[in-house]
Amino acid sequence: NWMSKELAGLGGDFNVVDGAGKPLAYSTTDLISSSPEHASTRVAAYLDKKASRQVVSQISLLCRLRSLFAKKDEAKFRETLSEAIGRSRKLADVWEKRPEWWEDEGGNVDHSFLLLDALNKNGFANVLIAKADFDVPTSE
Repeated sequence: NWMSKELAGLGGDFNVVDGAGKPLAYSTTDLISSSPEHASTRVAAYLDKKASRQVVSQISLLCRLRSLFAKKDEAKFRETLSEAIGRSRKLADVWEKRPEWWEDEGGNVDHSFLLLDALNKNGFANVLIAKADFDVPTSE
């Protein structure tokens, strides 16, 4: 599937694949014992299964988003986005905490496009930092 191919490509970029081209799952101990040049490596984060999935999901989402932006001009991207929103509605997907001002009715994809474009250009962390600048404290 698409995600497996992306992870294999990413693993290949960092030379952490096995003979079959599948990404290796290294622990710090594995890495240090197999690669003496990494002896000074320090653990930067401990990831449980849930956190690992979140990291992989964010990387996969950004890779997929970037591939779509690279393949489509803005008009075609907006058309694809409108179709995706329509399919989401048909499946009765629910967006919890959707802002009241968010518009995507009747084919209007401006807010969704601007958000995805910012995510593509700036990544999750910078979008969240920018969002914090616009958040208005509520009394809840």
